[in-house]
Amino acid sequence: AEHARTGQLRYLESMRNLSDAMGRSHDASSLLENLARTMRRMFELDRAWVLHRDELQHEHWLLGAEAARRSCVPVVATGDPLPDHPAVRETLHQALTQLGPSTGCGFAEGAPLREMLGIRAQMLIAVRPRFGQPWLLWLQDCAHDRVWTAAERRLLRDVGERIAEALGAVQLRHELSQSEERLKLALEGARDGVWDWDIRADERYLTPLWKGRLGLIHGERGFSYQKWLHLIHPEDQPQVEQALQRHLDGATPDYHSEHRLRDADGHWIWVLDRGKVVERDGDGHPHRAVGVYSDITDRKLVEKELRERHCAVESSLVGIVLADLQGRITYVNPALSQMWGAADGDVLLRRSTDSLFEPDQSALAALEASLAGGDDWSGELLARRIDAG
Repeated sequence: AEHARTGQLRYLESMRNLSDAMGRSHDASSLLENLARTMRRMFELDRAWVLHRDELQHEHWLLGAEAARRSCVPVVATGDPLPDHPAVRETLHQALTQLGPSTGCGFAEGAPLREMLGIRAQMLIAVRPRFGQPWLLWLQDCAHDRVWTAAERRLLRDVGERIAEALGAVQLRHELSQSEERLKLALEGARDGVWDWDIRADERYLTPLWKGRLGLIHGERGFSYQKWLHLIHPEDQPQVEQALQRHLDGATPDYHSEHRLRDADGHWIWVLDRGKVVERDGDGHPHRAVGVYSDITDRKLVEKELRERHCAVESSLVGIVLADLQGRITYVNPALSQMWGAADGDVLLRRSTDSLFEPDQSALAALEASLAGGDDWSGELLARRIDAG
């Protein structure tokens, strides 16, 4: 009974030490180092290795972390691949395919693992996090042969499960961090800004680039709804508030608005503002919304220029016609419609330009040659009014 009690106390102490080691780890590198040291002390080993696959050469395994007695001769440097030897590959393969710990002891003089790595007894287990590739724990005794007890195998199995949880959490945080960094770079490259609105606290957070563009104080954690509304052009405020309120009330699946904001220099810039409520309480009241600003000032200037040009063309007293490469009419302005006797310009669309002129082969040939060469052409053609039959 006393032996069983001692074994249980050792088991509990070992798991507590493991928890402490994982608690001191803030990233994958420190976690691996703490695990190797803890495993060596826990099992009173000569050497403990934590292994992971090479991301570029998937068939190779790298030494992620090592904890060893000073008397152990270094055989693999941290970060380097393990020896590419059949005995090493077989050892790792057996550990990966076995559900529990894989053990070995009594390696004779001249045995590959003893010759290459100095191992006389070993115990390995595959650690399989929820995310990413499996890892391997390789426990080694180099000074003497060792027979692993059932209690030690059970302890390593439970340790492997705990480590799998910890590694999964670290890898997940790493993936999230990388995703956030990629999103940040993409948004900065596109000059977009992300906003995050805590509706209950009435605080809206904005990415630094856009805080600077809008002249907001960088030290402020957030700004209020009224301060945000004050940045919007007075003519645009009613439609922005209406669109936002409809979404907050659940009438629309998302919020979408194109409006003007005042920048740090007092100029008005056009933005495409898109967002969505991402958190509501049990009664459906919105608690949090997130969204993205996109600068569409250049697009709006182009649209304005196109509208002005269209207005100039429409109101011109000069007849203007557009046709495709096959000579089919795609647009006529009112002046040209009147010249050709068409009450509605649409009746001319898709008709051939040849059908609207009296045959004049020399003039038409000169026109086509000039256009084909990218040159201007001027001349006289006799048009057929369509109301004249």
